Amino acid sequence: KFFSLGTIKESEEDILKKTKKLVLDSISKRLPEQKFGILFSGGLDSTVIAKACKDIGREFICYTAALEEKGMEDAPDLISAKKVAKELGFQLKIKKLSLDEVKEYLKIVVPLIEDNNVVKVGVALTFFAACELAKKDGIKVNVYFHPSILQIQSLNLEDKKRFALLDKNKSGKQAKEPKEKENVSKE
Repeated sequence: KFFSLGTIKESEEDILKKTKKLVLDSISKRLPEQKFGILFSGGLDSTVIAKACKDIGREFICYTAALEEKGMEDAPDLISAKKVAKELGFQLKIKKLSLDEVKEYLKIVVPLIEDNNVVKVGVALTFFAACELAKKDGIKVNVYFHPSILQIQSLNLEDKKRFALLDKNKSGKQAKEPKEKENVSKE
C-alpha cells in the first residue's frame, strides 16, 4: 500500500461544486478579454470549453469546418457540432468545404504544419478553415483545448506569422508577413 486517501468528509455534491468552480476559474483565467471564437467539433473537449464559457458569461462564437459534397453524408464531427450547439444554445458557424477547396487548402496547410501525416493534415485543414471563417467575422482570437498538453490554447490571429496565409490576395501570392511588435518575444 503506497498511500491512503483517508476519509472524505465532504459530500459528493460539495466536491462537485468545488470542482466545477475550480474548472471555471481555470478556464476563465485563460480566456481573452475580447469576443473570441471556439474551434468546435461537438466532442467532449470543445463542448466543455464552450459550456464553461457560456456559464462564465463570455461572448463567443463556435466555428467548425467540414467536407460537403453531393451524395456524401455529413461528417460525424459536423453532425455532433450541430446537435450539441443546438442543445446548449451556442452560436455555430460552419465552413463547408468542397473537394476542390480541400485541394487548395492542402497546398497551404501541408507546408504550414510541415507534416503530411493524414490525421494531422485533416485536423489542421479543418482548424485552418474554421480560423479563416472566424477572421472574416473579425474574430482575432480562437480558443481550443489541446489534449496532448492538457491546456486551453488561444490563437491570436494578429500575432501569428503563420496565419499571414489567411490574408492571401487574389493573385494567389502570400501576403507579407506582419511585422513583429516590439514587445513580442521572437521565440
